[in-house]
Amino acid sequence: MEFLADIPAGGTLFNTACIVAGGSIGLLAGRVVPEKAFKLVFQCLGLYCFYIGLNMAGRAQNPLAVMFALLAGAVIGEGLDIDGRLTRLGGSLKRRVGAEERQGQNFTQAFVASSLLFCVGSMAVLGAIKDGLGDPSLLVVKGAMDGVSAVLFAASQGSGALFSALPLLVYQGAITFAARWMDAFITPVMLDDLSGLGGLVILGLGVNFLEIASVKTSNLLPGIPFVLVFSACAGFF
Repeated sequence: MEFLADIPAGGTLFNTACIVAGGSIGLLAGRVVPEKAFKLVFQCLGLYCFYIGLNMAGRAQNPLAVMFALLAGAVIGEGLDIDGRLTRLGGSLKRRVGAEERQGQNFTQAFVASSLLFCVGSMAVLGAIKDGLGDPSLLVVKGAMDGVSAVLFAASQGSGALFSALPLLVYQGAITFAARWMDAFITPVMLDDLSGLGGLVILGLGVNFLEIASVKTSNLLPGIPFVLVFSACAGFF
């Protein structure tokens, strides 16, 4: 994969391609999966999100910074109605592509949930920064993981998972091109705290998938810049 280092944002492009490929395989697999199996597959996704979320959340070095960032992000996210905006975007994409849903599938839910899973977390940020500095290796690993996840999402929830490649391309691509000055400010501890916040958001997805409660996980996203700031401030105390 060394050739990716010579391509601008090569790691992000590879990551995006893995999601598209995995989502396409999942769509084909979904056509042969019995309808009654979808609920169980969906519950497996919920358990998977719990597994990923707990692992990420456990990396936090400053739990209070993560908590305050989560609260600040929730207040701002509710005010901006990010969840509603993403839901409307998903609905708009669905109408434009004329996506059809089978029983138990939800285009918008798949789009929002898979976008969060692929974009939220220290691996996306750190991988994009390294990609901008000429080392796409971390995003190659992330791309393989996201591709497998996309298979499961697309098989159980349809083509909405496939379109999550679009926000990932924009999000990671922007970080990649800004990496030259970001790398000097983001410390390993800040990345661990970012992972902790991302893990809590992923846990929220798991709660939604298992229908334990309804958490507007998208409205927690403004906490990402806050956790970096609060984590940096915690280093002075």
